[in-house]
Amino acid sequence: MKKRIACCLILAGLFGLCAANETAPIVNTGGPYILSAGRDLTLNGTMSDPGGNYETGALSARWFINNDQTPDLNIVSGQIAWATLNAFQLPRNQAFDIRLAVTNPNCESSESVTQLTIYDVYPVPYFSLTPSDGALCKQNIIFDARCSHDPDPGHSIVRYEWDFDASGSEFDFVVEAQGATVSHAYNMTGNFKPVLRITNNQGYASYLQKSITITAVTPPVADA
Repeated sequence: MKKRIACCLILAGLFGLCAANETAPIVNTGGPYILSAGRDLTLNGTMSDPGGNYETGALSARWFINNDQTPDLNIVSGQIAWATLNAFQLPRNQAFDIRLAVTNPNCESSESVTQLTIYDVYPVPYFSLTPSDGALCKQNIIFDARCSHDPDPGHSIVRYEWDFDASGSEFDFVVEAQGATVSHAYNMTGNFKPVLRITNNQGYASYLQKSITITAVTPPVADA
């Protein structure tokens, strides 16, 4: 999407700073852009003067990254370090608009809009317990992690691992079962803290801990 922006002020026109009947620059963002958090962004914008009146070096470019009216980068193409990009506090896991504006020495501008998506590198863990409460000693409990997901469509979860009573620290994690759905029975009463660890195909792992209380089986009351 392109639109022409008049940027010559009346005062500049009175002093002859801007000539008349020029043609606005041609601008292309080169997007859309998709990026994993932590990686540098390479912008592939281009600009040219359709009238042939100006060399490319005479054109000025400005990228607007964080959806305001202040230019963030004064380049048309090149690599942006992740530290610079991360400082803008941009949204994650959703596409958002960025735009490139180019101006010629005649003060005429064109701009083009594209989208940037920054995906988190870590998968998002989730699991449910059945029964979720009131489980009895030696009763099989179903642990279901199939609703875990990876926000990056190019990534996938390749490993589900379980520790049925961990401290919550990744360094104390002991693999007791593997799979998206598993069952386990606790052989004593008390409060336990099962932990799920999921790992994606990029090697990034995430943890989720929950709490479950196991109660004793109430023996039947004998008839008098």
